[in-house]
Amino acid sequence: MDTKITLIALILLIITGYTIAFIGSPLFFIVYMYLSLMTVFFVLFSLAANIILMIIPKDIREEYRQRKITFKLTVLVSYLVFLFFVCGINHIFFLGASPLTRLFGNAGVLIFTIFLGWVILRRAGRVLALSGILVFIVFVSIVSNVNISGFEDSGPSSVESLRSLPYLRWVPAEKTAEETGVALFDRNKSIGGINLYASRNKPSAFLIDMSGNILHKWTARIRSKDSWQHIEICKNGDLLAYDSGDYLMRLDWSSKIKWIRNIRVHHDIAVNENGRIYVLARKDKIVFIRGIPVPILADYIAVFSSNGKLVKEIPLFKILKSQISPVKLICIYVDIFGHELLSRDFFKKLYKREDAYFFKHGTAFDIFHNNAVEIIDRKMEGICKKGDILISVRELDLIGIIDPEKQKLVWMWGPNELSRQHHPTLLNNGNILIFDNGPDRNYSRVIELDPVSEKIKWEYKSQRPEDFFSSIRGWCQRLPEGNTLITESNKGRVFEITKDGSLVWEFYNPEIREEKEERAAIYSMERIVDKEKCAKLREFVEGNTH
Repeated sequence: MDTKITLIALILLIITGYTIAFIGSPLFFIVYMYLSLMTVFFVLFSLAANIILMIIPKDIREEYRQRKITFKLTVLVSYLVFLFFVCGINHIFFLGASPLTRLFGNAGVLIFTIFLGWVILRRAGRVLALSGILVFIVFVSIVSNVNISGFEDSGPSSVESLRSLPYLRWVPAEKTAEETGVALFDRNKSIGGINLYASRNKPSAFLIDMSGNILHKWTARIRSKDSWQHIEICKNGDLLAYDSGDYLMRLDWSSKIKWIRNIRVHHDIAVNENGRIYVLARKDKIVFIRGIPVPILADYIAVFSSNGKLVKEIPLFKILKSQISPVKLICIYVDIFGHELLSRDFFKKLYKREDAYFFKHGTAFDIFHNNAVEIIDRKMEGICKKGDILISVRELDLIGIIDPEKQKLVWMWGPNELSRQHHPTLLNNGNILIFDNGPDRNYSRVIELDPVSEKIKWEYKSQRPEDFFSSIRGWCQRLPEGNTLITESNKGRVFEITKDGSLVWEFYNPEIREEKEERAAIYSMERIVDKEKCAKLREFVEGNTH
């Protein structure tokens, strides 16, 4: 009877899951996850009780068949105690211990759980029960203070820790706290221009000269917690800016908002020659991968007219889903049942609190994490045509070019070569410049790739590789004469190097919290070197000044 009930429960669970997935509502899917978690729990409990009943001696088995309810309640209590102790002890007493220590400790928990169940069933007496509890407490105390060696480990690996880092607004500045603004400027070797950047601690953008003097500032606060991640300047001096995950806005030179659109925009903005605006955006969505319903953070490219009208959306899931490995699906479902999705986020959404999305940036649901969009401005024989789009897919270590009309990937490169890269850009010589973050290596590099031969033609990394490292974010721009401007985001630092790697300009974000020795991060800095555009900007500056 129990087996039939278990099978019926599993079948209903699968049917319900597919039905909700076809409906496509994230809210329904979260409720389904709650119900399925409870169902799976009771299915496992029922199976455990039946297995235990099968393996115990025959004479005892007959005895407990007479007391079936008592037996199952005892198994349930033991099961709950085991889960409680495994979670609690691992997160409190064994945190940072070696895997061998944790394995030994969890084996002790299992033995104690079996002992506890036996004591309850056999009514063995208080003395024996208290003695067992005392032995268990002593065992946990000893194991938690003795790190059993076998191989080195300190909890989650450094690589995984770096992979899960959020895009923090403030970053440590202990070693560079005294540096603010322009720290180095070689006038003979540096490529002059006007620098545009946004500081991650506020909703403001700045134009500065090569000496770090502020030429102009835009600012517009919608809410108290706003801060701009990336900005893009238009030909007429307007500024496009976004608060990550909330809105896209267009401001004029005097910071007056021309229009604002509520959209979950992130990472990058591109403007084509006709003034159309391309932004990366995302939605909570239920999709099917290899026939399995999967909750994801679905990336897409939103295209706006210059006056803020949504023209079209280009979904990226359809284009990239063939690149998703089966292992990724397992990771998503493992993450679902251990994620705050099943608690805090659910209630945030119900109460309509701010920032209450179901599937969050940087979690297993963020299966692609696209972080770049660039409009190809020419035909590249054998590669792509004008109007195609260059993208960067961080979670797949992949850069690619997509045909937005046919919605297909026409060129790709990167797996087993790149490591959570950012900001690929097409150069005048047809090569692609890439900021390769490298959390798997613990150092970053900037590379220039020939997309035809797929060979790296140029590479920059620090003499001591670990000195140049931004595990997340990062930006790079090729300047005239082969110089390269690099934004080392996680240090709030921007620097310019020559083709041979010589440092000729260096800037540190002057936004410092001295009491915490923290500096505001910089997602990107662009150097405007076109003389006509620079002259136009200076006209705006002079007109605004006078």
